[in-house]
Amino acid sequence: MNKIVKPTLYSPAGDISKGLSAIFFGADGIYLGLDKFSLRKTANLNLLSLEKLIKHCHKLNKKVDITLNAYLKNYEINDFKDYLKNILLLNPDSIIFSDPSVIILYEQIIEELFNNKTIKKLPSLTLSTQSNTTNYYSMKFWNRHNVKRIVAARELSLEEIFQIKREAIKEGLNFELETFIHGAMCISLSGRCLLSLYMTNKKFSKKGTENTRDANRGECVHPCRFAYLVEQSREGEYFPIEEDGRYTYILSSKDLCLLYYIPLLMFSKIDAFKIEGRMKSSFYTSTITFAYRKAIDKAYEIFFDIELEDKILLHYFKNPLLFLEDFPDWKNFVDQIKIFSELASHRPYTTGFYFNQEFPDYMMPLYDSKLIQPYLIVAEHIKNEIDEKNFKSESLEKEKDFKIKPDQFIILVKNSIKLENSRLFLFSKNGIFEIKNYKIVSKYQTGDKLVSSILNIFSEMSNYEVCTGDGDKRTKVVTFYSPCGGAGKSTLAIGTSVQCAQNGLSTFYLNLEKFPSTGLYFESFNNSQNFSNILYYLKENNKNLSLKIEGSRSIDRSTGVHYFSPPENVFDIDELSPDEAKKLVGQLIKMACYDVVIMDISSELSNVNVSVLECSDLVYFVLPYDTVSKHKLEILIKGFEILDKRKGIHFWEKAELILNKCANSGLSDFDNLVLNDKPAFLHIPYIKGLDVSLGTEYLTDLGNPLGNSVNQVVQRLI
Repeated sequence: MNKIVKPTLYSPAGDISKGLSAIFFGADGIYLGLDKFSLRKTANLNLLSLEKLIKHCHKLNKKVDITLNAYLKNYEINDFKDYLKNILLLNPDSIIFSDPSVIILYEQIIEELFNNKTIKKLPSLTLSTQSNTTNYYSMKFWNRHNVKRIVAARELSLEEIFQIKREAIKEGLNFELETFIHGAMCISLSGRCLLSLYMTNKKFSKKGTENTRDANRGECVHPCRFAYLVEQSREGEYFPIEEDGRYTYILSSKDLCLLYYIPLLMFSKIDAFKIEGRMKSSFYTSTITFAYRKAIDKAYEIFFDIELEDKILLHYFKNPLLFLEDFPDWKNFVDQIKIFSELASHRPYTTGFYFNQEFPDYMMPLYDSKLIQPYLIVAEHIKNEIDEKNFKSESLEKEKDFKIKPDQFIILVKNSIKLENSRLFLFSKNGIFEIKNYKIVSKYQTGDKLVSSILNIFSEMSNYEVCTGDGDKRTKVVTFYSPCGGAGKSTLAIGTSVQCAQNGLSTFYLNLEKFPSTGLYFESFNNSQNFSNILYYLKENNKNLSLKIEGSRSIDRSTGVHYFSPPENVFDIDELSPDEAKKLVGQLIKMACYDVVIMDISSELSNVNVSVLECSDLVYFVLPYDTVSKHKLEILIKGFEILDKRKGIHFWEKAELILNKCANSGLSDFDNLVLNDKPAFLHIPYIKGLDVSLGTEYLTDLGNPLGNSVNQVVQRLI
């Protein structure tokens, strides 16, 4: 009797973004080729990025296999050995190879590194499908040479794979069997094709060049996808294979798709499923991985308690449609999820060699040459930075309905001849949803502005709650306040923001004044969004405030400080309520992506300003060195005492006093001025000729009094 076995799902990773997409959308492991010795020579990964990716995946309990399946020549052996040694030090889970010489080199390296503590666990060896392993005895041979997993030749039927696995279990052999379940298929035997080399070599082809493209060296030009005509011996006279004279694609195969028959592969006890496509887009990787993740999990759920006799299983192998008839619940489920296998561009699907070959359907029909491309990508947003301190295991999160992470979504368009008449869809871990009443964003703009526009559209129009709290920073809120105009408060606040950013702190500058001076110091990347967008959004009480902040913020091009451009209408700030101010500051803290938020508020003791002071961890009271300021401070202190008595609001324990524009004016009583029994910790001298035209460079120059004073504030924060 045969019980179902849950396999490992491997997805392709052409670069870090694709690898993270595969993991995010359900892969148990990823496989990838690097910039050398892989059959995908354009793979966009090197050893440095590989190390980060492996560490990240291992923290999530995901596997990383490295593909080094090129066939080596004599002059490459030493270089390959050094390269393999460097890879082993990064602790991958397995090395995928084709050339038998790799086994010898692997054993030599292991012996050399025997006492190296950098290697936590030796990676296993996986034999590539490129080696064309078609029978049990071949697999037995490779297993004797310490190969732990074998990727079966694509020319094998499922019945043959089932028999091989049964023999391996019977003899107690210690190797896993892996098969491809989806993706492009090569016309040649296990991918060993010479067409590309022949057609790009000038010795053989009129269009050949010095730069030959060998498929077995990772440089295939995919000539099997070309359109062909049959030419008679008379030059220039062509005889098409069919009467209407169109091209034919007689060498081009369909794409493999086994989505409907995943349970049969699982009953065959195949250990690992592999999706083809290292050179495909992250859109392809995300959607196809998502489809097979759902299929595998559902198959295990439906068939967990079912046992099938050999004769029943073999009967299904010969006629797989009977399997679908006998298990309609399974078929109905796949009917629902197959849309995910059809989103990315593909050729017509086939089951390849897996089932009855009496009527093979794995070649493209004559004249059926077009890619199936029902959807086009409008935008995809994938977090492509790997930060060891900033990750969260998806396996530990409980997924809620309509809750997605904004760093992993793709927006698609269907029937895109005219965008105005098209239908937009959002693809995420919760499936695919139509976006209605969408806005059109021009692609002819800077990348930062384009992403901001997309995030704003999504945050405004989506009904799905967005989870953005995946940072790990403990945000400190620091407010600069003065009861006096012209105290230099904003200059100090902006200077502190800039110097914080220069010290490596992720910094957000938030100005709540009616007439802010933000635009005089900061220059953004022409973000069309401004603070008015946030103020209106707060009124709507939408769930996606953090995403709106990400889409509306500007980034100063010279300092890296994040901020909101001033409102388009100076009266908009009057509409901000105390609760909305608290919500905005609270969301900046909740996002956990900023080390410090610098608040710059007006001189009024308004309810909004009081709410901001309540939210603050530290408040700098900035006073100019004059009699009027001293008088206003006394009035302010009385106001604070009233707030303390009436509402229990008190600020003294987090207050610091800064005296600015200090001059020898005979105000000796200022030297004894205290706030909450604390004297001013900083006296900034009067600087003649100080003007905003000096820019942020002056605020960061520690050689002048102002830059040095700002640095004292920053060091106090750090």
